[in-house]
Amino acid sequence: MSKRFLYLGHVLEGFLQQWGLQKEIMLYRLGEHWAEVVGQQIASHTVPQSIRFHTLILSVDSAPWMNQLLFLRKEIIEKTNRFLKTPMIREVYLRRSPLPLPSDKGVLAPLSTHQSRHAPHKELAIFEEGINVIEDKALQKEIYDALLRYL
Repeated sequence: MSKRFLYLGHVLEGFLQQWGLQKEIMLYRLGEHWAEVVGQQIASHTVPQSIRFHTLILSVDSAPWMNQLLFLRKEIIEKTNRFLKTPMIREVYLRRSPLPLPSDKGVLAPLSTHQSRHAPHKELAIFEEGINVIEDKALQKEIYDALLRYL
């Protein structure tokens, strides 16, 4: 029996595909760097909410800003795709809603405390063990947050 070594990146990519989390990771990264992607002025009035069917769904805090962003959709698509390094976004959908408060980026709560309709407790425990071996805490947090959104 021969031993094969795999790159961690390939293992994580397979894991993310298996759980369907690639879009969630991209959305998380986009949210974390939103002000860099579109500029501080637009970012102060918008939040990326989801990516569905090649459409970026943005929450916008006011009707005047929704109107202004209608004229900037093409630019937002180009900047977003450049940041994601893939032509994933083809359309932007604007949704009028209050922007969420900045989240606490502190300590990670155990995944097993979260209720899930997709993964039983045993699978969550296995996932926790798996991400704890990742030394890069930023990557660990991105994967963790993406899973929470997915659940």
